Amino acid sequence: MKLIFEKYRTILFGLLAKGISYLLWVEIPPVVAAGALIEQNGKLLVLNYSYLDGYGVPGGIVKAGENLEEALVREVKEETNLQVTSCEYFCSSTNHKYGLSNVNTFFLVSTEGQPQDSNEGALRWIEPEELIGACAYPGVEVAVRKLIEQRIRS
Repeated sequence: MKLIFEKYRTILFGLLAKGISYLLWVEIPPVVAAGALIEQNGKLLVLNYSYLDGYGVPGGIVKAGENLEEALVREVKEETNLQVTSCEYFCSSTNHKYGLSNVNTFFLVSTEGQPQDSNEGALRWIEPEELIGACAYPGVEVAVRKLIEQRIRS
């Protein structure tokens, strides 16, 4: 039930935002998000979402007054109970979903602590190749593909 509600809420918000932008002749700015690529023994820490089909990496929307790194630290703590010890920019991607543009920025992240599941979903360590075609968000798949390419070149 929660899965259906979250999906339709996102679609409704996108349509509402698009309608308002047409009425006011303004462009809705993109939604900005930060994502954490946390690796251990060649596997990525991912969320098996409780409200969407597919996997994602810890992260989320940048709130007003936050920079990307602050949002990343907050979201990783909320979704995994891990503390970010370092982060390095990895890549960015854009996509358009439900009438909204998204800018996704991904970081290679080191953490400390023990991961714990959250309301967002269950945590799993997965080989990056297994995520191709199984990601809930297109931006995550772009980052995973770049990570795989980087491994092949190394």
